[in-house]
Amino acid sequence: MAELLTVVGGVAAGTQLFHYGMKTLAAAAALPRYSRHSPEIVNGWTEQVAAMLHCLDTMQQQIGNLDSTMVRLLDLCRKDAVALLAILLPSQSQLRLRKHRRLRKLVFVLRKEREIETLIKTFDQKFTRTMLSLLWLSSNPSEHVTQANLKANQVISQQDRTQLIKTIEDVISTASFFDDSYVPVELLAKLTGPAMLSEALSALVACMSFDPTFSPSYVKLNTNLRQRMQSQLSVSLGGQVYLNHALDALYSRFPTTFTHQRTVRIGRELHLHVLSTVSAASGYSLERDIFSRVASLTFYVCRYLLAAGRYTVISRLLSTFRRRFFAELRADINIDTRLRGKECVALKLQGNVSDALRISRDNYHSRREAFGIMNEITIYGLNNQGLLYHATGDYASANQCLGEALDMHAKMQGNDHPDTLITANNLGIIFQSQGRYDDANLLFSRSLVGMTCACEQDCLDVLAARSNLGTSMHLQKRYHEARSHHQYVYERRCNILGPEIHETIKSKANLAITINELGDHEQAEKMCREAARSLETELGHLHPDVLKTHINLAAILFDRGKYTEAEDTIRTTLPMMDEKYGPTHPRTLRALEFRATLLHHMGSLSAAFAIMTQLVQVQRERTSYAPPNPDLQRNFDHMKELEADIERSHSL
Repeated sequence: MAELLTVVGGVAAGTQLFHYGMKTLAAAAALPRYSRHSPEIVNGWTEQVAAMLHCLDTMQQQIGNLDSTMVRLLDLCRKDAVALLAILLPSQSQLRLRKHRRLRKLVFVLRKEREIETLIKTFDQKFTRTMLSLLWLSSNPSEHVTQANLKANQVISQQDRTQLIKTIEDVISTASFFDDSYVPVELLAKLTGPAMLSEALSALVACMSFDPTFSPSYVKLNTNLRQRMQSQLSVSLGGQVYLNHALDALYSRFPTTFTHQRTVRIGRELHLHVLSTVSAASGYSLERDIFSRVASLTFYVCRYLLAAGRYTVISRLLSTFRRRFFAELRADINIDTRLRGKECVALKLQGNVSDALRISRDNYHSRREAFGIMNEITIYGLNNQGLLYHATGDYASANQCLGEALDMHAKMQGNDHPDTLITANNLGIIFQSQGRYDDANLLFSRSLVGMTCACEQDCLDVLAARSNLGTSMHLQKRYHEARSHHQYVYERRCNILGPEIHETIKSKANLAITINELGDHEQAEKMCREAARSLETELGHLHPDVLKTHINLAAILFDRGKYTEAEDTIRTTLPMMDEKYGPTHPRTLRALEFRATLLHHMGSLSAAFAIMTQLVQVQRERTSYAPPNPDLQRNFDHMKELEADIERSHSL
């Protein structure tokens, strides 16, 4: 887990942060003491603002390496404090100059009390509670706290004692929303004293017992304990308050996109906390703004899970989310269609193309009715629909969808916008499947150049464009250039995503077939077998990428002279392709063509001729309602060659 304490200068800095947070809470709690007299109320507000600004200044002076998240949070806090000053200072100067100052202060208090108290409350929420949540969230259970700024035996007032206990309860209640939470007990004990901490913990969860010496630095809130705490919070008036604190902490840290190594790493560290918080939120009747935040986090965690290859987790998450928040989603078409879009992508990547296409069509029509055609959300839906048509083998429909999406993106956002470039890259995939290799190569090259300028070199979107260009070069027999691209993409995906992630394994399979063409058949076979095993373990034996890798393995075995093993591999794969795609899908037909070629080479002329005759007949039928198939003439020539070979063998 990302170490916030390390980022901000070590454990001592984190403890200082906690100390100032408690001071702010204590000062805020002291305000009711002035409620009897308006002059004292105004003076109390002024002192409170000064304490806020002093607290922020001290933190920025003492903590040298603030990361961008903390800087933004402190800036938000400072805006609240400055807004308070803007209200108080002009009034203070006017009140000093006028008569009847007490009466005027009373009027001022009556007019401004709600506004000022609201600003103080938002400061409290943004700074103290969120910072405490972040302190917990980023703590590492293996670290031990060795330094603190408060002494355990110091004498504090009863009011401060009550406030500190409440603060500890806030931290632990917020922690219960996260996955396998660790509460920094030693840090809390050093700040508050063991007796006070014990009182806070026992008040919160009566079933927990702690050693009064607090020998462990952290106490883990295991699943059962978290569930009991969540059950208590879900029926309490303050439950949504703590849910909001958890959302604050996650919003401050969890990325919105996962295309770079840093954001993928943070997603890996925090996604379980997001999932547990979203799950806990389903136990509440949420206010609209809180529901929107929960839905947004759900959308962002789906983005991470897609990058990490956790497709089944997305399906389960969204199915549960949709059942629980059915009414809320019907009332918000934007959130509903965004989540459905992620569901479509997850289903496609699981190999469930038919369900994905059905949902995608409905989703596209919903977006078109709600937002119009020339809207980027609608265009995203058209883009996804084109890729799904491609997966079904309907290249004509895919070409139409992606061509329209590309034109609309270019008109709305320009030719060099990342969305336009990604759509051009997707259209290149369609051209490649249609045999239009030069057109595909042109689009892939354009996309890669544009995306390299718009994004970082190792952005996952750039790597995807580079991978597609490598495949295009392979098909054009430019094997050395293809290997360079595939090698780079494979190594970078290993570093960013990990070696056993779906996209990384696909890169490994691409590299294997390219080095096979360069003559390193032994290494190619080893890599292809590893990729096939990994993909089958992760995705199942009927997944399109598994079937494709088996066909590639058969080709490598053929090049190694292992003809019988190659024929066995493709013969056992073809029934699975029939089951997955159907007998007339382009991928099934290409596999049939390869088997016929293999049998021809092995001397099984009659079997090869029967397959090739069947293949040519199917391709002729498809040509009657689809664009001309560039493979038809090649297969027809092969069939005639087989026929001639059979006649020669009979004459001999």
